[in-house]
Amino acid sequence: MSRLTYKHAMTDLVNLYAEIDHLTMECCAAWLPKAPDRHVQLEMAEQIGEERTHYLSQVAWLNRYAGGHTPIVLPSWADSLRTLVNGMQWLEYLVCVHLVIEGVGIALVERVARDADQGVKDCLAPSLRDEGGHASFGVRQLRRLLQSVDGEERKELKRRVVESVGAISRLASSLPITSAHWEAVGTSADELREIVAKRLGMLLSPLGIDYSVSSSA
Repeated sequence: MSRLTYKHAMTDLVNLYAEIDHLTMECCAAWLPKAPDRHVQLEMAEQIGEERTHYLSQVAWLNRYAGGHTPIVLPSWADSLRTLVNGMQWLEYLVCVHLVIEGVGIALVERVARDADQGVKDCLAPSLRDEGGHASFGVRQLRRLLQSVDGEERKELKRRVVESVGAISRLASSLPITSAHWEAVGTSADELREIVAKRLGMLLSPLGIDYSVSSSA
């Protein structure tokens, strides 16, 4: 596999982050009118505004250092995400968007930012500030769903949570980012897999789901 320069790899990653934030904003907007109550809708509206800020920060970096934003996510991939999220129920939306895309995704951004230059750190700072709160929103809402039922119904909801994690993870694995990208920015695919597993465990534990068990089933 050919080696990538730091500049090439980081440009691809920032392009990716910008596109994912834009798609996340779109998914949140599509689900806002279907949220369970007005309070939840207001939280989601705030998150949409924050995703806009993240996107604009990343595009500003790309305009300054990379000649502008260059789409790297295939339209077919974006359509697959839209189909996956829009065809879901509220539980699956929360898992895919708030737990995995935002909650796990930000763990990877944190690792990339750790060894990045100051311009990239500044570009990603809004995401690092806000995305943890977006993931916490998902955990709170999922806990609310789980606490509303018991017995076999709760067991079934937990099964759907794990199934949704698998669905969005499989889609994410087809993004155009390779081990060469991670190595060029100071990490590795193996390290990031460990980060993903640890973050998923942290997010699923408050829901009474042991990811180390569910992921090996």
